[in-house]
Amino acid sequence: MKDETVEPNKGLPLGSIIMQTLIFLMVCLFFAVSIKSPENTSLIPTVGTVKPANVTTDLSVNSRVVLDDVAKMEPSKLLEAGKIDEAIGEAHSELKAHPNDFRTVMCAGNILSQVGDKDRGFELLKESVNLAPESRYVRLNYASRLNNAGRKEEAIQQYAILCDKFPKDWFEPHFELSRLYMASDKPNEAIVQQRIVLEDQPDNPIVRQDMALCLAAAGKEYEAFEEFSKAAKTIKDAKPYAVQARNILEKNRNSRRAIGDMRIEVATHKSDVKPRLEYVELLLYLGQNKDAKQAGTDALKTFPKNAALHLLTAEAEVKLEQDEDARQQFLQAAQLTFAKEMANSSQKKK
Repeated sequence: MKDETVEPNKGLPLGSIIMQTLIFLMVCLFFAVSIKSPENTSLIPTVGTVKPANVTTDLSVNSRVVLDDVAKMEPSKLLEAGKIDEAIGEAHSELKAHPNDFRTVMCAGNILSQVGDKDRGFELLKESVNLAPESRYVRLNYASRLNNAGRKEEAIQQYAILCDKFPKDWFEPHFELSRLYMASDKPNEAIVQQRIVLEDQPDNPIVRQDMALCLAAAGKEYEAFEEFSKAAKTIKDAKPYAVQARNILEKNRNSRRAIGDMRIEVATHKSDVKPRLEYVELLLYLGQNKDAKQAGTDALKTFPKNAALHLLTAEAEVKLEQDEDARQQFLQAAQLTFAKEMANSSQKKK
């Protein structure tokens, strides 16, 4: 009788092995392509003529690591140390040695746009964008340098490119563009960008306070004060002054000594608004809102046109539930911020 017992399979058929190998190779290829250009921007439009540059294998080209790398380069460190001539010389030397390396070009552009041949510096920053057109951070650096140099319209153009490319999922260019619009007396344009940022960061007190000022400038005073009140009530460690206040407390070891030290600073620097601002901020951070209001009111006698003092005093008044006083302080800050009379609003009497 024929033995019908089936022997165990000694291995996979050759065809099955080939098929599994092909699938594995396809998966590897897909993974390699997916990480080739992290946070891909699909080639943001360039500033000028693109020079050929091999950046496709650089996995950090489109990450914040690029900014950190440039900050660690020798010309950047020399400038940070105040060695201006050495920084300029080193920038030129490295640029000559590596003319097509976008980090080198970017670093030299950063240096020269600040302390050297500024026109040449901005030409190099343009070139850095052309060498790495897919990198959002290289263009962000270019926009930021334009902004710092007071070249507002050019900066707005560069930030707008980034905002168009990243309409919701990256807040930095939207925030910077909103600040530029504020500085250009364009509150309505700023509000559009601020709302985008707040969708991602609803508890950001800086952006919410900025938007409150813009809403007031646009004549929407009722909505503006509501937004300012929300910003004022944000937890203390989210406040922009939190780090400074903690540093003062750490330096003095306890709140009583910190307050005493700040009082001395205020008394010995009567013509300087900075210690007065820091003193009010420290009191707000400590929750001493009544004292913060008094310190702010006293400081405004000497510096009546300082918008930041009005805002801090208004914050103390919101926390003390003195809304009408807070509203007036806030509106004064908005008027000073935009250097114009506030528009009448149908919301004003609501």
